[in-house]
Amino acid sequence: MVREELLDANPGRPGAPVSLPGLPIETASGGIKAPQYFVPGVAGDHGEPIAQYIAVGDYLLSNNLSANAHGNGYADPNIFIPAALSSVETDGGAFNVLEGNHSLNLAAAYSLRPHLSRFVSITGDYRDLDLTAGVAPARGAADEWLALEAGYGNGLLERLEHREQFKWNAMRVFRPAQQEITLLSIGYYGSSFVEGLVPLGLGLEVHDTIDPRQRDQTHTAILAVNDDWKLSPANALSFSAFFRTYNLALFSNFGEGLIRQSEFRTVEGGEARATHTFGGLLHAMQLQGMAGADWNEDDPRRDNLDHFLSPDAPADGPFVKVMANNLTIREAAPFAALAGRAGAHLRFYGGLRPEFVELRNADLLEPSRSFNRWASFLDPKATLAFTPGAVHWLPVVSLSLGQAFFTQDPRIGVAPVSSTAPALPPSLFERSHSTQLTLEKTLPGTDLRVTLGDATTTATLAKIDPDTGLPQDLGPGSLKFLTATLRHPFRFGSFQAVFSKADARLAATAS
Repeated sequence: MVREELLDANPGRPGAPVSLPGLPIETASGGIKAPQYFVPGVAGDHGEPIAQYIAVGDYLLSNNLSANAHGNGYADPNIFIPAALSSVETDGGAFNVLEGNHSLNLAAAYSLRPHLSRFVSITGDYRDLDLTAGVAPARGAADEWLALEAGYGNGLLERLEHREQFKWNAMRVFRPAQQEITLLSIGYYGSSFVEGLVPLGLGLEVHDTIDPRQRDQTHTAILAVNDDWKLSPANALSFSAFFRTYNLALFSNFGEGLIRQSEFRTVEGGEARATHTFGGLLHAMQLQGMAGADWNEDDPRRDNLDHFLSPDAPADGPFVKVMANNLTIREAAPFAALAGRAGAHLRFYGGLRPEFVELRNADLLEPSRSFNRWASFLDPKATLAFTPGAVHWLPVVSLSLGQAFFTQDPRIGVAPVSSTAPALPPSLFERSHSTQLTLEKTLPGTDLRVTLGDATTTATLAKIDPDTGLPQDLGPGSLKFLTATLRHPFRFGSFQAVFSKADARLAATAS
């Protein structure tokens, strides 16, 4: 992955609000649906095996919505207003004790600007119109700002989207005594008709959509707080919390009639963390320790799939219920880590994150399919880096090892094996073991970075069901990849080239 500034990509239009250099991106059908980032060997539905975070001070607030109504997970950067973002950092995901669920192979943390200048921006063409504005006090006053965005547009196909998006991003930073308190608020509403969704086997006879009733609507609201407390030059405490609501209603037709996938959820969590910089004899190692505990709870309610089988009716309903579930995904994790130097050329990082995870599925149509499962496992993380110092011809080399996990959708394998026992998927928790070797060298005016990675997983997901959005578990798999990046700046811009090759195989068939 490339460590460079983010690019303002598509304010107010379909797609991501930003582009991450080196990470290809594509947008699914529909103007307000989350964009998909692609990394070597990961073809996730809307990036669900990719951990995505919002940086609130030093706190990483998870932006992943597990067990989404129309897929196994969701991570949507559409909630951000591009002008409010300052940077996006990516890492290996499995090698950081602060990162938990979804961090199989990659994690991306979005940071918002501490300061924002006042601005008004209007962007438009013959099919789109977008208005963004920022309000903030004069520089040097309090660190507070509010950014707003409203957009309307249509796609390029015959079926118009009538896409509407409304957003707010707001931040306020307080600095009483030795504390820094960060408040963050984010809101998003979007609706559109789904254009161009035509099943295989149908073509021009239905023009560019099989059903003009196809549409989607979503809204979310986030409130988060982080308190960084500097007790002394060697000691610091951090306390964080957040609360979120989310709603989705998606109407689709895959050739067998109109379906509705819908849900409403609340998400809440918090973290307490302490750091200590060691002195005395350990001062020469520049040793720092960290320990804390993380908790997250995701509560999708009325996670429903409804069918409307008549293709000719002018209205949507009445719908026939196919699935209806109340889900709960809880994650509690204490963690500890040490980082420092051993001599002039070696840097090290090591940590442990014990995970305690609960998956609860309350089936509202077939109570016999309901279940509650707990799992606990250890996730070690380690990185060793060599810096050449005065030996200029050697590259910087880092070796990372780690374990991570991903919670499967509890609705996978819902058919009961008997009248009294529910059927469960082979595993409700996907585990990964990752190894990554990175070589980085800065030549005169040119940056070169090569990454070799290997990951083994306990489950491989594929063949997403068009009705439920749920993938099938194909069993354990392995992934090997090579990524090389070359970047050279010029006075008028820069040149960047990325090459990536991946090999992903099922363990059972080696295919």
